[in-house]
Amino acid sequence: MPHLAPASVSNANPRWAPGMGLPNAGGATGWPDEDLQAFALRMASHGYSVSRTFMRFDRRYALEQLQLAHTSADDALRAMATRLFGLFLHEQSGIGTRG
Repeated sequence: MPHLAPASVSNANPRWAPGMGLPNAGGATGWPDEDLQAFALRMASHGYSVSRTFMRFDRRYALEQLQLAHTSADDALRAMATRLFGLFLHEQSGIGTRG
């Protein structure tokens, strides 16, 4: 079953989005826009709607989408998921990030 993106993130309930985050948020990911857009488009070609906003601000959602992509038979999509996951791990480690 495809994951559906929210109709409007700007209408999110403030108690769900304290500060700039969304549910289960752990802060924004620093994924390059081009990579995230390519990933969302590739997922769409397989019938999955991916919210780039949720990918940036909802860690759980992002990891679920990457896991789903990684189980795909599409080699390019699996490679994208692997790359994004590597960037996620690098960011989570705090190595090379500004603080």
